Amino acid sequence: FAMSDIYAGYEKYNQYDAELLDGMGGTSEGTGSITPTVSVVESGTAKYNVLYSLDFDFSKSLVDQHNISFAAEEFYEFMRITTGALFDMVDTDSTEVSVGGYHIVLDKLAAEINGNDYSGLTTDTGYKIFREGNLIFIYGKTSFGTLNGIYAFMQKFTGLKFYTDTVYDYTPVADVSVST
Repeated sequence: FAMSDIYAGYEKYNQYDAELLDGMGGTSEGTGSITPTVSVVESGTAKYNVLYSLDFDFSKSLVDQHNISFAAEEFYEFMRITTGALFDMVDTDSTEVSVGGYHIVLDKLAAEINGNDYSGLTTDTGYKIFREGNLIFIYGKTSFGTLNGIYAFMQKFTGLKFYTDTVYDYTPVADVSVST
């Protein structure tokens, strides 16, 4: 699959997921109050680490397993490009993630921590993005869904826009904050 195919899927199947992203917006509806935010990147320095699992899963295909690694690499690379921040990428099988820790949790690991809640995801390319305390979760039913979630996260919080698998546009940002 080319990245442009995946992005086209993101555009096509993003309707449900847009509600999840909008839930991370800046103000509470009707109150005008600012929702609490956490800084993922401050002055070009990563304040979070990224957790994912490459543990072989017999329920997923070899292609899907490879794509989990690719999704994590895409997150790292595009956050580096847009913010200059270098994230610690941690391959772990542990679902014992501290709510007090500062982690972005990807794919299968994020799903397992959340009780494998795929509600509302009707396609293999759908994803969930949400924040619980200091934890940010990005996952889909498949690694393609997770990858779409990563691209959506990038677009919403760094302004990165993809046009093809090799053509993208962004304005460098030094700070990235995520609301509840």
